[in-house]
Amino acid sequence: MTIQDGHSAPTRDEVEAVIAFYNNGELEAAHAAVTALIGKFPGNSFLHNIRGAVNARQEDQENAAADFQKAIDADPNFPDAYNNLGVALKNLGRLEEAVEKYAKAISIKPDYAEAYFNMANALRDLERREEAVSKYQEALRIAPNHHGARNNLGVLLNKLERYEEAVSQFSAVLLAKPDFADAYNNLGLALKKIGREKEALASFAKAIEVKPDYVEAHYNKGSYLFDLGRREDAAASYEDALRINPEFAEAYRSRSVLKHYREDDPEITHMLNMLGRNDISNHDRMQLYYALGKASEDLEKYDDAFGYYSNGNFLRKQFLDYRPEIERNLFRKIKEAFDDEENIKRLCRAPEEESRQAPVFVVGMPRTGTSLTEQILSCHSQIYGAGELVTLGKAVNAVWRGGAVDAGQLQSIREHYLGNMARRGASEPYVTDKMNLNYRWIGFIRLALPEAKIVHIKRRSVASCWSIFKYYFSDFGNGYAYDLDDIADYYSGYMDLMKFWEERFPGGVYSFSYERLTENQEEETARLLDYLGLDLEQACIDFHESKRAVATISSMQVRRKLYKGSSEEWRKYAKFLKPLIARLGED
Repeated sequence: MTIQDGHSAPTRDEVEAVIAFYNNGELEAAHAAVTALIGKFPGNSFLHNIRGAVNARQEDQENAAADFQKAIDADPNFPDAYNNLGVALKNLGRLEEAVEKYAKAISIKPDYAEAYFNMANALRDLERREEAVSKYQEALRIAPNHHGARNNLGVLLNKLERYEEAVSQFSAVLLAKPDFADAYNNLGLALKKIGREKEALASFAKAIEVKPDYVEAHYNKGSYLFDLGRREDAAASYEDALRINPEFAEAYRSRSVLKHYREDDPEITHMLNMLGRNDISNHDRMQLYYALGKASEDLEKYDDAFGYYSNGNFLRKQFLDYRPEIERNLFRKIKEAFDDEENIKRLCRAPEEESRQAPVFVVGMPRTGTSLTEQILSCHSQIYGAGELVTLGKAVNAVWRGGAVDAGQLQSIREHYLGNMARRGASEPYVTDKMNLNYRWIGFIRLALPEAKIVHIKRRSVASCWSIFKYYFSDFGNGYAYDLDDIADYYSGYMDLMKFWEERFPGGVYSFSYERLTENQEEETARLLDYLGLDLEQACIDFHESKRAVATISSMQVRRKLYKGSSEEWRKYAKFLKPLIARLGED
């Protein structure tokens, strides 16, 4: 906005003095100076906009928003004030209002790249991801060298499983800005998702080279090395992260899985000291509880371990705001959708066009051996292990909200899923998908993807439920996992739904016992492969030698030979699990 001359506006020298204070970080002086000018020129929109910016930089978002609104009141066609008000409202958590303000700024100034960028950020936080992608693209159309927009677009594409597109965005950013450490780190995360191991590790290394104290890059590198089974290298990366930031609670939790604690380990004392402070966040406190639970278990202090796990789970449950009625309603709606046997018979037909590859869905409760089973399968020369994919759930939720299933929905699910699978570039005739939650969608699989194979992993219920309770899940899809009553409720619903599928689609699911596998590995593996129409290969027996990445908490387990007895580890905590055992009907 042009500074006006005359009595209605301050002089240019007066305004530039305020801006000099602001640019030098002398915010109190800037605030005092601009407030004095507002006293002389109360209707000047430019001054209110400046004071709003000062307040925002002082993290006083309420007064910042008030000043930006005053600027708008004084000049309703002031695009910068609308944009700045949007930023303040976003910082206050008022995302919908922020989007409205950005839209107003753009209506006044259609080529306002920064407003498009800010709107995209708000839409992203509202989980309106496709809209956010569109706004980032608009920002880049106007300003192709807006590195923040391109980086954020890449991050969002990664979340949408559009990994190749994400890689392209990060690569473009780095061509223009080769010292952009965040982009190297984000590129590493995208490359990790598509299995480009060497390039992913090189990207994390480059992020660290550009910014040696980049804690997140050290941590992400360690996490990927963990997925690859490189225990010592992963531990070293976590150590680097903790050397830079000794208060990095999440790194302690991740590293705890890799080490065996001894009584005199100074790390335990340090974590306890951190836990005793009043200034750490509940998120960090939660991470420490899990790490101390693992340490106590190593020391065979099972009462302490149970207490730490319980405290960590209590905080995790609060963060996730899990509501079991949502799961119950979903299970009810699924059963209702497939309750009409005549409709199901009408929909059971061969696809018009055969797929080039057959999906193999590995389903069941977490901590039952789904990762192990996929690792065994993926070692076969005819099977590609794709890991945990959210593709099927997204395809179903895009077309079905409840009610009867129809042919159009099924065709859409089929096209979406097979299209995503084809983009992965695998040449093997079978592709595994070990998203265990896909047991919910077995009816959709049987009707939309009749060529698919479904392997249901079963494990003793109390062993599975206890293992779920003691492990930290980094994603947000297992909200029931942090309370023993919630776990029992969820397990009951899962078993009921699996019984329903068995009745609706007899013989449509292959049941695979974790316990039987540990007792008779070769025979059970051969039976599993025979279900797929494949012969046993020695690599499937030697699955623990595979170097493929396994991006789950079971990463270390699949690097070891099979051993008996893991389903009995819950007995160390039996006295705490009596109500759970009673609800599961076990002895």
